[in-house]
Amino acid sequence: MFLALKKIQAVFTVFLTVNFFLLAKIQADDSLTIRIDEGTIRALSLGIVPIKGAGSKNISDIVGDNLKLSGRFDIFNPKDMVSAPAKFEEVNFKSWRIFGVENILVGHITSSDVGRVLVVELIDILRQTKIFRKKYNFKENDERAIGHILSNQIYQKLIGKTGCYNTKIAYVAVSGSGSSRAHSLIVSDYDGYNGQEILSSNYPILSLAWSRKAKQIAYVSFESGQSIIYIQDLKNGDRKKIVYGDGIMGAPEFSLDDNSIIFTASVSGNIDLYKYKLTENTFIRLTKHESIETEASLSFSGDRIMFTSNRSGGTQIFRMENRPFSIPARVTFGLSKFNANPVYSPAGGKFSYVTKLNGSYQIVVSDLQQQQKRLISKGRFDESPSFAPNGDMIVFSSKTGSESELVIRSTEGLDAETRIFLPDSSLIEPAWGPSGE
Repeated sequence: MFLALKKIQAVFTVFLTVNFFLLAKIQADDSLTIRIDEGTIRALSLGIVPIKGAGSKNISDIVGDNLKLSGRFDIFNPKDMVSAPAKFEEVNFKSWRIFGVENILVGHITSSDVGRVLVVELIDILRQTKIFRKKYNFKENDERAIGHILSNQIYQKLIGKTGCYNTKIAYVAVSGSGSSRAHSLIVSDYDGYNGQEILSSNYPILSLAWSRKAKQIAYVSFESGQSIIYIQDLKNGDRKKIVYGDGIMGAPEFSLDDNSIIFTASVSGNIDLYKYKLTENTFIRLTKHESIETEASLSFSGDRIMFTSNRSGGTQIFRMENRPFSIPARVTFGLSKFNANPVYSPAGGKFSYVTKLNGSYQIVVSDLQQQQKRLISKGRFDESPSFAPNGDMIVFSSKTGSESELVIRSTEGLDAETRIFLPDSSLIEPAWGPSGE
């Protein structure tokens, strides 16, 4: 894969190293495979009673898969249920307590003049109380959207944090070989469903970055013969090209107000961080050093920038204040001689990066004080970490054999995961979009 400005090799041939993994165009969800492996660490025990009514099983399965993936829920096997209540009054609390189930979700679907009506209740088994009762009106084929909304509400009530099940991810799908290589920029539901191609190209597409309001995506394209940053409107497809000098550009990162981007550019032979103000069409240089400075990530509060640099002699991560020529401080110590591609958690408190251990590139999640480092992945070539909006999950690209697939895992080190892949294709450069709520 092309590592310029987004992936940095140990010798920092960042802007020139190419390993294209190219892809077949995606038509809707054709051939897309999503596999969910259950976690082995026990979490909050939740029973999702199969919802009664037409189309109900699909919603139950969607909610179960969503919550299971977070690693925070131990979903009780429906085959072991001795009863199937559809409302609070039908629940036998004693029978559920015997199995150690703490909460259950029950409900039913009925038909209406305009579609269907889903009524669900989340119940606390230990306290024998109703946590909430929700009613949803929806049309046929909207089961997945309703399942995501319901999952968010359960997550909020039982975990106390905003769920991220109605969010989007963007990624690049690559297939083919030689002159027939094809690249597609895809936006889908967070779990890989409902994918839509928003850009097709015969040239590499790299370094995806969402605007904070989820209305635009920035990326690097080579369609003009060099690496250029584009910002594309997701509603109408309009694109804005950003050019600075005649060198290499890449690794865009939106500001919190979406009025500017931080990026990397090579001007006068030096590779540094710059800021481009979209509303004023002006450029500001942020770093000035003989080393390479790239892969900027903006902190949750917007006052700090984390980036990759070789200014200490190796490939390490540094942090500076979000102002021109602030003196950076090194962040990564002790784990590896190669640490790159830092990404702040949108929820604050944590960041992720790629480290090289025993010849393998793997994903690490750490607190900002580096008192705790958690190895999230176990592959040979894992890269491009991107946090969910609530910080509880992370998506990254993992090379298996000759192809790459997307992996979604808990940031808490729990074992549940989803893998999204396409036959004979590589899925790379994932970027998790902002919250849809």
